[in-house]
Amino acid sequence: MLLSLYLVLKCLCCNFAMTDYASQGKTHPFNVVDLNSCCNHLSYYTALSRSATCEGTVIVQGFDPSKITCGASGYLRQEFRELELLDDITNLRYNGQLPESINGQLRNSVLCQYQQLKGKGYCPQHVMGPIRWSEIYPMQTFQVITDSSWTLTTKSTTDKATEEVNIQSQKKSKNVTGCFVPAQGSKTIASTLKRKAEEGLNSDEPKSKKIRASFGPTPETPVGILWDSVNYSCSYDSLFTILCEIWIYNPKSWTKSFYSFGNQGKILSEGYKKVIRGLETLENVRNDVRASLKQENSDLFPSGQTGTDIRDLISYIFTSHHNISLGYRRVSCNTCDFFQDLDNPPERVMSILDGTYKSINEWLQQWLMEPSICDCGSPMATSRMYDQPPSLLVFSLNTSRVSISKTIRIKGSNGKFTVLPLRGIIYSGGFHFTSYIITPGKEVWYHDGMVTKRRCIKKGHLTDFTEDSLKTSVEKNSSGESVERHAVVVLYSKK
Repeated sequence: MLLSLYLVLKCLCCNFAMTDYASQGKTHPFNVVDLNSCCNHLSYYTALSRSATCEGTVIVQGFDPSKITCGASGYLRQEFRELELLDDITNLRYNGQLPESINGQLRNSVLCQYQQLKGKGYCPQHVMGPIRWSEIYPMQTFQVITDSSWTLTTKSTTDKATEEVNIQSQKKSKNVTGCFVPAQGSKTIASTLKRKAEEGLNSDEPKSKKIRASFGPTPETPVGILWDSVNYSCSYDSLFTILCEIWIYNPKSWTKSFYSFGNQGKILSEGYKKVIRGLETLENVRNDVRASLKQENSDLFPSGQTGTDIRDLISYIFTSHHNISLGYRRVSCNTCDFFQDLDNPPERVMSILDGTYKSINEWLQQWLMEPSICDCGSPMATSRMYDQPPSLLVFSLNTSRVSISKTIRIKGSNGKFTVLPLRGIIYSGGFHFTSYIITPGKEVWYHDGMVTKRRCIKKGHLTDFTEDSLKTSVEKNSSGESVERHAVVVLYSKK
């Protein structure tokens, strides 16, 4: 016992301040690891694989299990997919079966040629399920990348005085780390880094951005849901496409939030997990939720071509199944010191019936602090307060006069304001629902499960739209005719 303790203490001293990078290639009979400081699952592997035995592994404190249980990032899965394709190419070349058209000298050029030959949906049979791709969810298109053209340059011997002045000016400048002549076609690293640093200081975005666990054709492209022509599904397609784009940027946090929405939220979240692993399709996830809803209320959620009202859908999913109080409503008068806490706390879904307000945010501020008259004749206010800043708020629009705010502000019980950005708009017209999806980068994408099918069409940046222009969407239907649709549901969520 004392000998083992002595060896562990000795090992602690020997391993002090050794990083996972420095430990590569080493093997320790007693391997002491501090997993709480590891940044990702790759560091976990490097640190733990230095152990000679399981008994000799010493973990000095707790660790974050989400780093090894929440799946690999979209970028890492793409790297594995490219390696699988390269493995397939190598096998064909070894057996003399590789076509002569695959003759690239660099990794990128070889993959581009092979994808053009086989198509984006081709996936070797031996690829494992979590990183498989298919015709339904194809691999992103490889872009041809060419090196910058390099040429040798020589300094001119003329006007040496002018050249010396320029060199001294460069040395004094804080923007340049050295004096050199960049080759034609290249970029100055120092100035590029400075520009990025300045952008980071001036940007309102958080420094630690969430990585999108994408399963789309590119890491930034949303994926839509294909319309069901037998059992009309446009209301589900429009809502679940937006929710998927919200969920996919932070699966761990949103899984917890979705579970609070009841059984349907749980089915959605677990289904999205299977989709990003290539084990399920968005259409099957939608159908699972539809089956659950129909079992609970077949009148509101029928099968066939009757269709489902989007307002019934959002109300049922976000408010009907749970009695979790999000906050409270208080009536108070400063003159007679009267106050009373009432029922009807704030909800996740709010209906806007009054068109006298200019925007959703203006309506919300009035709703959070609604004025009235006390029995004493003095002004009184009805305050609606959230216990915790809501992660998601949904507005049902019953008027076309209210503009769609790009952000909304909510005051919590602690007096601090939370800003929720716009993440999705559902439009109605021609007995059909379509949607706009807004990414955290404020890119606007259009989806119509009947026309664009699983594709989402980029419409531009949110700054290209006014709050009034977001109220309507004019797009072509399946017959090629332009149809004007009006916003009926608007979703705001945290990033």
